[in-house]
Amino acid sequence: PLTKDDVAVIDQYIINSELALRNYCIFHLFLDCGLRRQEVINLKTDCIGKNTLTIKNSKNNKSRIVLIPEFLRLSINNYLGKRTGIVFLNRYEQEPVTENTIKKLFANIQNLPGMERVHAHLLRHTFATSYLYYGGNMEMLRLLMGHSSYTILQNYVHLAAQEELIGSGLYELDEIFFKNRRKN
Repeated sequence: PLTKDDVAVIDQYIINSELALRNYCIFHLFLDCGLRRQEVINLKTDCIGKNTLTIKNSKNNKSRIVLIPEFLRLSINNYLGKRTGIVFLNRYEQEPVTENTIKKLFANIQNLPGMERVHAHLLRHTFATSYLYYGGNMEMLRLLMGHSSYTILQNYVHLAAQEELIGSGLYELDEIFFKNRRKN
């Protein structure tokens, strides 16, 4: 999973790149909401609520609701302006982004020193590992990620346990995921 430092390096790169706001939002939907590639590509403006996203017709034609941190919702709204429909458009703002758009974004990130391993699905892994590491429960994670069983989630339990041992500075999710966690 990605560390806080990894994310800071990637954010700095994205912020200073062409299409910065669009790419920042795409990156953080993977990282901070645990979305799949097709879910980001197909996201529509009517699916964005105050603190939730409704993911429609995802894997196996299922729909689900996920939490969205305020910073990310505000960034998406800023990117959209008054536009409605498909959220993410190509550089000419005429067509929706494609899988190739996402692949190119991550190919550029992989060119950064030490970021060769970064890909869209790694951000989903980081989301799940961070969620468990910082106090989330398996059932809510299963729902947020759209899994039908706990089998695949067991991998994230092991990653969170490894993080506990080595303490590499795992990226921390927004507090919206931990409403019931007490502040120190």
